[in-house]
Amino acid sequence: MKKTESLLGAVFFPEVLELLVADFLDHVQSLAHEFLLDDLQQFVLLQRLTRHVQRQVIGIHLHV
Repeated sequence: MKKTESLLGAVFFPEVLELLVADFLDHVQSLAHEFLLDDLQQFVLLQRLTRHVQRQVIGIHLHV
């Protein structure tokens, strides 16, 4: 379906407009969840890297 056809249909059929808006909002919400998940994964990786570096520093100090 072309964009103009869907917009024309929304003018004549309010139910179509409701479905289009609901679909759009679902899409926006799923994108937001993906971005939050990516940020969380990066945060966990940074925490693990920090712990690894701390262990390496402590190990060097114990051997000196």
